Amino acid sequence: MTQAHPNRKVPENYVDNLNISRGNLISKLDSLNIDTKPPAEGGCGVVGLASEVPINGRNLVRPLAQMRNRGNGKGGGVAMAGLDPIQWGVSAELIKSHYLMGIAYLEESIQDEVEERFVNHFYDVSHTHVVETVDDFNTIPGIDVQPPKAVLYFVLPKEDKLLDFKTENKLEELDKKTLMDEFVYQISFSFNVNLLIYLSHLL
Repeated sequence: MTQAHPNRKVPENYVDNLNISRGNLISKLDSLNIDTKPPAEGGCGVVGLASEVPINGRNLVRPLAQMRNRGNGKGGGVAMAGLDPIQWGVSAELIKSHYLMGIAYLEESIQDEVEERFVNHFYDVSHTHVVETVDDFNTIPGIDVQPPKAVLYFVLPKEDKLLDFKTENKLEELDKKTLMDEFVYQISFSFNVNLLIYLSHLL
């Protein structure tokens, strides 16, 4: 056994099996003529903020706006820690025990289909939260188009789907937490691939 994490035992053949499993994921990209090589340039920005009292998100908007477009053209994103679970209607314990899947719906008409195929099919959903928005986005400087509807799903992999995934990918020796992490990653990747395939048919 090798150690990938102090509390997680990983079998010696894990890397080989994982490479095969993930290779199957990207095979669908071949038909889309997408360059899967790492970008020649990129970059990350860091915003540091600490406070003993709650802070409104608008205080982060200005520095985060600088990451709207990275050098590689892939846009910007943000990862945060210390968010208030009460704002999402959940407990701190649920945040620690569940995965948070966020989906932004540019077209709200497809929400039911996406939830059926990629959320409820693979996960047990403990809580769903629709991110609050202002009544008129035009009141926010710098926002030129209607932002998408953002929905947060607090989920855990379905036991039968996790078992199938473990068997099909020969990952039987993994501890459950590592296995769930890989499951969530691959389902998320598959979701994005299917989205790209769908969009390619519209062009």
